[in-house]
Amino acid sequence: MNVKIKSGKYSCMISYHGAELKSFKKEENEYVFQADPEFWARSSPVLFPIVGALNEKKIMIGGKEYSMSQHGFARDTDFKLLEKTESSCIFYLRSSEETKPLYPFDFELRIEYVLRNSRLTVSWRIINIGAETMYFSIGAHPAFCCEPCNAAVRLFKDGRRLDSFENLAYENGTLSGKKYTVDLDDGKLDYKHNTFDNDAYVMDNRQVDQAELLDGNGKRLVTVRFETPALGIWSPPGKDAPFICIEPWYGIPDMAGFKGDFSEKPLSLACEPGEKMEKSYTIEIH
Repeated sequence: MNVKIKSGKYSCMISYHGAELKSFKKEENEYVFQADPEFWARSSPVLFPIVGALNEKKIMIGGKEYSMSQHGFARDTDFKLLEKTESSCIFYLRSSEETKPLYPFDFELRIEYVLRNSRLTVSWRIINIGAETMYFSIGAHPAFCCEPCNAAVRLFKDGRRLDSFENLAYENGTLSGKKYTVDLDDGKLDYKHNTFDNDAYVMDNRQVDQAELLDGNGKRLVTVRFETPALGIWSPPGKDAPFICIEPWYGIPDMAGFKGDFSEKPLSLACEPGEKMEKSYTIEIH
């Protein structure tokens, strides 16, 4: 079941399942990938309480081992609707008997969507309703429609187009700990047949704060703005899929061989008992 919000000639559909953005349209023109399982059976999952994969799907929390699949459980869990207006909605998920065996903390996660004409603001509010410090990561994974192998992502920091970025290399589903420089042409990472052969590009250290999806003629399709410490860019390797994901992350996948506690995981967030933490990003369609 979906909730529809609208503003002028723009509209969005958000699913109760995962509080996932399923559609963002200007009139009848769709900008969000429609979860075709031939390529990828999702559109814009919310990543919580981890981002990416864990070593052997396991993580230590307070001296106890827990198991979670890639990107966590929120994307596969039904949320409840808290508020709804014509142009906004808020979904929420609370810890339960189903989440505790995977993740021991007591929490409430609220996800708000606010549409103002061509700009959608997505806000996450994480509330620690337990009695101990809660560690987590959270991220976005929106997939935007484009012509296969005929598009580009242009990257910015503080309004300036990047000449290059430092990429965290993947190795067997987790990060190898190695970095290499990716050179850009006028700030652009071109989408070609082999662009994602080595999986996603991952940028940490707040290298980027804005990304634009361009069509083959250089026309802007989508702009994503964020303040996250990390960004992922991905399309399925070898599939020439009709989308690219632009993914603002508070967190990153495990480094190969990482066996530490969640509190030691790079870029993880900490929320004290009773504390509320709010993060957001925006999507603008053109």
